[in-house]
Amino acid sequence: MTATFLSGQGGYEPGKVEKRIQRTLTSSEGQQFRRALDAANGLRMPAVECNSGYDGAMWILEAAEDGKYRYVNRWSPKSGPANALGKVMLSFTGWHFQDVY
Repeated sequence: MTATFLSGQGGYEPGKVEKRIQRTLTSSEGQQFRRALDAANGLRMPAVECNSGYDGAMWILEAAEDGKYRYVNRWSPKSGPANALGKVMLSFTGWHFQDVY
């Protein structure tokens, strides 16, 4: 898993890489990730408008499997499969934020 956190502020440029972690998931984490990915239909979600706002976060979830690449781009998802998958992935980083947009 690779996670990247950019320094940009909502509504502005994405900024520069502020944090990055790359590590192999444990077997238990891998199972947890697989369940969340399956619930998100393997990132086979419909496209949505690329809207952003002034207070929030751009969530870009990416996956590569069997030579296929997929990604989902969501602005501050409050619920649903992208939110659930993103929170599972965020839990693997060890990063803690006061607010998760």
